[in-house]
Amino acid sequence: MILIGCSNLVFAQNPTKVTIKSAIRDTSDEVVPFATVMLLSPRDSTLVNFTTSDDKGTFSFNNVRNVPYLLKISHVSYLPHQEMIAVSPTAINDLGVVKVKPISMALMEVVVRAAKAPLRIQG
Repeated sequence: MILIGCSNLVFAQNPTKVTIKSAIRDTSDEVVPFATVMLLSPRDSTLVNFTTSDDKGTFSFNNVRNVPYLLKISHVSYLPHQEMIAVSPTAINDLGVVKVKPISMALMEVVVRAAKAPLRIQG
């Protein structure tokens, strides 16, 4: 009886190493390729691991510790996205589709002024 109770405790533990995977899409459901994806420590935002999404917008972190992380996604055309990742009860932590918001295409006012440099040719 004691052995059966102990075996249930062993199997109920979370795995020590996991694979974290996801796909990145924008708000119009378009693929976001080649985005920088970082795993940060939530305590002090130190970089734990990083990768880039592939041409289909997917990424994965293989064989990382099963602890909480702060996931940060950045891309030139999109606003930075951050979300917390909790400890996973399974060996694969599939985050599903992560949505990022595009940066507005509206430009602020731009003023261009030119000054004519004095030019003297001798010869």
